[in-house]
Amino acid sequence: MATNALGGRFSIPIEDLTTPTSTQKYNLGLVLEVSTADPDDAFTEYAAEYIYGQAGETLTAYEPAQMKERFEFIKPADSVAYMTVCSPQVDFTDNYYGFFLFKGKGKCKITASGAMAVGDYFLPTVDTPSEFQDDGASITDYSIGSVLEAIASGTEVVETVLLGKQLKIHES
Repeated sequence: MATNALGGRFSIPIEDLTTPTSTQKYNLGLVLEVSTADPDDAFTEYAAEYIYGQAGETLTAYEPAQMKERFEFIKPADSVAYMTVCSPQVDFTDNYYGFFLFKGKGKCKITASGAMAVGDYFLPTVDTPSEFQDDGASITDYSIGSVLEAIASGTEVVETVLLGKQLKIHES
């Protein structure tokens, strides 16, 4: 593994961010901050943060994944404890290692019961673990992020900003 250390920062090959592997390449729990550094991107200040972990089951890109002990990620299944919820930006095979988006700009699969405006919030649920659900215009204890694109209704993969906070997963 070749890295360039510079003032506590280092670079990784882009393939390591976008391609899960069957072998562990980095320390579990490594947090990687990625900036678009695009002057035309109004959301550059939302540098994305990824955490390195292992898929505890097959996971689909843009769907919710909750972090369990030892940086193992599974579909939302626990509504009791506070936990970190991520949105993998690529598909993961069971037991593969890779980076999971937990804060900042990325894509999420969201189901809206009605229209969602830019800035509306969404949340993960135990009842529908394969997509995030709309959570209205005001942030709640269950909110995990906000949308950067409007959604008419139905299920769509859209640009979002994840808040990077621990929360309880909603259970209706």
